[in-house]
Parts: sequence; C-alpha cells; structure tokens
Amino acid sequence: MGDTYIFSAEKAEGPWTIVSRLRHFHDCSLFFDDDNRVYVIYGTGEMMELKPDLSDVIEGTHRHIFQREEDERGLLEGSRMIKHNGKYYLLMISHVYAPGRHRREVCYRADDIHGPYEKQVILESEFGGFSYEAQGTIVDTQDGDWYGIIFQDRGGVGRVLTLMSCRWIDGWPMLGDENGKVPDIMRPLCNGQPATAIVKSDDFATDRLGLHWQWNHNPIDNAWSLTERPGFLRLKTNRVVDNLYLAPNTLTQRMEGPTCSGSITMDISKMRDGDCAGLAAFNSDTGALTVKRQGKRLVLEMSELSVKLTERDKEVTDVEEKVIESIPLNAKCTTLHLRIDADFRPIDGHGRDTACFYYSLDGEQWTQIGTANYPLRFDWQRFFMGTKFGIFCYATKKNGGFVDIDTFNYKKM
Repeated sequence: MGDTYIFSAEKAEGPWTIVSRLRHFHDCSLFFDDDNRVYVIYGTGEMMELKPDLSDVIEGTHRHIFQREEDERGLLEGSRMIKHNGKYYLLMISHVYAPGRHRREVCYRADDIHGPYEKQVILESEFGGFSYEAQGTIVDTQDGDWYGIIFQDRGGVGRVLTLMSCRWIDGWPMLGDENGKVPDIMRPLCNGQPATAIVKSDDFATDRLGLHWQWNHNPIDNAWSLTERPGFLRLKTNRVVDNLYLAPNTLTQRMEGPTCSGSITMDISKMRDGDCAGLAAFNSDTGALTVKRQGKRLVLEMSELSVKLTERDKEVTDVEEKVIESIPLNAKCTTLHLRIDADFRPIDGHGRDTACFYYSLDGEQWTQIGTANYPLRFDWQRFFMGTKFGIFCYATKKNGGFVDIDTFNYKKM
C-alpha cells in the first residue's frame, strides 16, 4: 500500500497545500477533538494521535480502541469518526462472508475516544436492484438535518454514492427511511445552489476546463490548450509511448447508470505518422475507438486492451491489445465522430455492464464497430474505479501531431 497524505486549503476550491506525508493508514479518517487533539482512526479499531502541526504521528500512541466481536469475522473497515452531543461515533462497513449475510453499516459508540465502545447496526439495505450498501459517513446541515452518504458497489460503473436520511434514535444515527431501507427518491437539499451534474457535455467554449473533467495523469500543461483554437480542446502529442495506458493527457469523465452515451467530434487533420487518438471506455480493461495515422493511411480500430501492473507501485508491465475490427478511412478525412453507449441496468442483482461502439462521418448516420456488448469490469486490484469516457491522443513514433476536439456530447438515460 502507499502512503497517507494530509492536505489543507482555506476553501474547498483550493489551492491545496500538502501538510505531511505519513505511513499507510488503511481506510482512515482524520478526527479533530474538542480539546484540539488530532487523531487518525484506521484499520479495524486502530488509532494514533498526531502532532499538533499534523507533521507526523506521536510515537507510542497506537491503540486498539475496540476488539472484533465473534460476529465480526469478515470485512470490518472504512473508519469514519464523528462526535455528537459529547459522544464518539465510529462508522464502519461490515460484511460477514456467509450464506444469508449481507453488507451492512455498523456504528461503534463511546463516551471516551479510547472506549469502551458498544455497537449497533445502523443500515442493512439493498437498493435499486443491486447489492446491499455500506461504507460512508453522516453529515449535518446548517438547518440541523442529518444525512447518510453511503456507497454501493455497482460493478462496471464503479462505486455509486447514495444519499439517505439519518434519524437519531436512542442516541444512534439510524440510516434509511422508517423501515431502515434506502429510499428511491430523496427531496432536494435547499442550499441555494443551482442544480448541476457531475458528468456533462462540453463545447469547450471557455478558456478553463470544468470540474466535471479529470486528467488520467498529472497533466502536461504545454501539451493541451483551450485557447490555441477557440472553441476546441487541443490535445498534442508530447511523449512517444507504446500504448494508451502510458499516454499522458488522457481526459476523462465518469460513466453513469442506468444507461449513458458519450460522443466526440474530432478534427484529425494534424495527426502525424504513428499518432493514435480517439475515445475509450477507459479502465484496467478498456474498449477503445482509435484513429491511427499510418504513413499516408488512416484507419479506425475498435480494440480491447488489458493492462498488467506491479502490485505496489502500479507501474505498467504489459498491455494486451486485441483488435476486433479495423475500418480504412479516406486519407483526406479531416473530421470523425466517435460514440460509446454504456448499459449498467441491473439484472439479477448485478449490472449488465456492457458498451457498444459507433463511428460516423457526418454526425448523423452511425455505424456500429467491433464488439457488440463489450464487458465493462470493476477490478479493485488494478485501477479500482468505475469505467470512464476517455479522450486521448498520443504518439508512437514522433511528437508534433495533435487533434482538436470540437464537442463532447453526453446523455444519461
């Protein structure tokens, strides 16, 4: 496992500054007590105190604040500590791997941070045709309302956050509705902020990327631009690499369920020999639509890629690529439209988790290419994330080429 980092900022938008880099604390939370002492709670009931400046832990402060009960011999992690009305509450995910047992959220409560602790199951509920939910925390609003923010594993789309009521009953933060179930619909929170989406279309008309985008790597700022050709996202090649997993400046957005569709309009006229650009259903197993410039030839490929990584540092050791279908393009083609449709609807407690790939020369008539129902997978041992739309451009021979993305169109159905 890697290290634990602490960052600070005056406001959530940043800028963020690193405070310290500590040893690994599994699934930890940082807790500030009323007496200004600071703790890290992690693992299964483990705790250490930090120095007042958060630069490191105070050696000799390691404690087990509770021991597993006989009924907790499976998964028990995801520590989230809060303090309410003078009591300490530690929320954790629990899963005993046995027939008839499900994931659940448990809460340990104590009058003193060091214990003794008592336990209560505060949520045990399936939701939306998928598996049982657990792991997260509780938050309160300025109006005094309490909510649970808990995630649910949904296969290829990844881990999905859900919002539910939190009701304080006999001093316990009970999650869900009156029957302890996650509700299908939650009323909007009246916070005065306009409703927005975390995944959305973009015409790249401004000079800054929106917060709905994420770079797959630390961005190389001189290799992308929103101003060199106003109204377009320019992705330039800047490093010769062998495959998509080593390509810098791959721009992504999460896919969403139950179904969604993402497409790009791409100017490929400035690609150079050996350049690869396109749109991917990006993950540790990836389905990709790739335009390749091969001398004077242009081809479009739908391929399946799978990456192998080192266990600790997650370095790329190998990439298996299987070209499913290849379509020759007119060498004078300058504009291409690429689209990926994803289906995460539940079936028998799991998602369908498939994608279909399309291309178009005019943006109106679409032709399917490659695998009809490419399987989208969630793999915690490699990327540990849900599938993303990924826009990419990289060089395999020589730098200097680029593509211009006119639009990214997104639909959630």
